[in-house]
Amino acid sequence: MGLCNNTKIARKAAASAQIICTTSTTVMIITLYFPLQIIAVIISYQLSVISYQLSVISYQLSDVSFKFLWLSRKLGEKCSLSYIQRCPTPFLR
Repeated sequence: MGLCNNTKIARKAAASAQIICTTSTTVMIITLYFPLQIIAVIISYQLSVISYQLSVISYQLSDVSFKFLWLSRKLGEKCSLSYIQRCPTPFLR
């Protein structure tokens, strides 16, 4: 009877050791998972900030491009008017 009792105790000890091993593995995975998750959140946030900054730069460049286009049209109008006014040919007047 003592041998059978020892076997039951050994099985319980093995089951407890397996639970402890599984629990420590789970704790280790969770311990590794949360810092990785925090790093992923930080990287995601930084990428969204960069995306926003690039959209602002794109908007500013399109605004500058529009202003250059407007300025070149105005200069083109003035230059062509001054050329027509200076032109000696009556056909171009």
